[in-house]
Amino acid sequence: MPKPGFNMFLHVVFSTKYQETLISAAIEPSLHEQIAKVLYDVCYSPVETIGGSDEHVHILLCQSRIWSVDKLVET
Repeated sequence: MPKPGFNMFLHVVFSTKYQETLISAAIEPSLHEQIAKVLYDVCYSPVETIGGSDEHVHILLCQSRIWSVDKLVET
């Protein structure tokens, strides 16, 4: 018999040090792609959406069942 499942979504926000404007429009797509790749390949947590501005990044992801929240954010 199949086990009931659920998805737990996390909204994680990362900020640059001292909230300096370091994320330019030129590197933003590449940065978002790299973050999504690490979360999927290493943490088994697919990113639903990712965005932000020049000083922070918002990530909405589906948390893996084998990673705790603190280990996921630390990675």
